[in-house]
Amino acid sequence: MPVGLEEWFNNFTQMNYATLTHEQLAKIPKPLLELGIHVTCKTAEAAAVIGGLIIHPIYRFYLHKTLPDEKRTNNSSKIIRMACRKLQARVLFAGLALGPLLTVGYAKARRLTDDELRDRCYRLRFNRNQLYVDRMSIAFGFVGWYYLRWAGCVDGINIALGLTTVHNVIDKIGGSYPILADKYQHPPEGDELWKKKPVGAGIAASEKPDWWNSRTTHPPQNEQQSTTR
Repeated sequence: MPVGLEEWFNNFTQMNYATLTHEQLAKIPKPLLELGIHVTCKTAEAAAVIGGLIIHPIYRFYLHKTLPDEKRTNNSSKIIRMACRKLQARVLFAGLALGPLLTVGYAKARRLTDDELRDRCYRLRFNRNQLYVDRMSIAFGFVGWYYLRWAGCVDGINIALGLTTVHNVIDKIGGSYPILADKYQHPPEGDELWKKKPVGAGIAASEKPDWWNSRTTHPPQNEQQSTTR
């Protein structure tokens, strides 16, 4: 575990969620690295969809149509299927490699400060639906990789995306709750200022919650702690 990601790891995995405080969740020593992890999850998920659900069936159909009859054998379908699965794995590799590049490139192009990066990372720590999608994608992707290596990882991520999409839609209308319930369902009092800001926008010091600069010492007196669902 890289030093500086302890709070992120505890929040993401919920292993030590009972001990998390708002001050710990606001402690973001490596915002660029943390944001890079999130962006890489998103690019990997996008690559899984593109490679597994779009490129794979199109390329598979193309190979079947262009294969000469004299070269067609009983194993042709299996060979074509394996070729397509290798291709979807390569697309996933591209997505994994693209994540860090996009993160660094975007941060440099927009000249984002550490404070602006922390703004985004802090909001992501409270984004229940995004956390749920990323957790499930990593878990299902690992299971798929364990059984079928990288092509299976793509399948696992796509299954996770399908399940979490349905879950989040149902959850939005109040009919379901996350399997991994976050300890903090809402940011602490005053953080509506943060939620209203567009991604990457800096927050003036006067707008920050009172506890922000002293978050490592004492929590706010009127802080409302949300309960675990």
